[in-house]
Amino acid sequence: ASQNNKSKADAFDILEKIWQKKVAENPKDAVAQMNLGAVYQEKGLLDKAMSQYKLAQSLDSKNQMVKLNMATLYEKQGNFSEAIKIYDGFLAVYPNDTLINTYKAGALYKTGNYVNAISIYKKLLQQNPHNNELKNSLITSIKELPYESAKVYIQELVSLYPSDANMLYEIAYYYHTKNKYQDALSYYEKVLALDNTKADAYLNIAAIYKSQNNYQKALNTLNSSKEYIKNNNQIDVMIKDL
Repeated sequence: ASQNNKSKADAFDILEKIWQKKVAENPKDAVAQMNLGAVYQEKGLLDKAMSQYKLAQSLDSKNQMVKLNMATLYEKQGNFSEAIKIYDGFLAVYPNDTLINTYKAGALYKTGNYVNAISIYKKLLQQNPHNNELKNSLITSIKELPYESAKVYIQELVSLYPSDANMLYEIAYYYHTKNKYQDALSYYEKVLALDNTKADAYLNIAAIYKSQNNYQKALNTLNSSKEYIKNNNQIDVMIKDL
């Protein structure tokens, strides 16, 4: 329910009442105090959340989840150095923990430390090569680098995941936004070779040809998509426009 925007507020109101009741029943229950803090954090009541975490920590100083929740709260407050310090404490004991490494990489990204974030995401992908969320985070970080640096990382990615249509599409779109049209077209074609139902690839190829006043090639691209994609309104509208 907390992931559904329509029921999110109600869900957290209910959770808040549940954990307030648990705390009232046993004020020394560190987990209940922590979970009440987590609800406050999700509701944006950051000062109240921190008070709960500190109380939970005083009740159970060995509870690692309290420390982890505090780190995520520091991030929300913009105190990334304090959050990273806590993550590093965990990683000193559990260097390969996927969750903690992901949190640290996210914090580094937010501070503009893209190179170190990329390094962590690359290491995590070696352990989890099919994790699309990690791949997306890695590409997002690479896109923040200067173009020439980004291109080096992209070439490495392509050599590692030559058959990942979603990743190749993101790379194609990156080149597209940088007006590197030949590279973009090349990668869009690679995407379609792997997945000929990717409507956005056809549309973006046609958009590039249209920007070059090559309307016939744009039309040919969209008409060829009709063999694999039925009843796509965006394609129909663009064909009429062309």
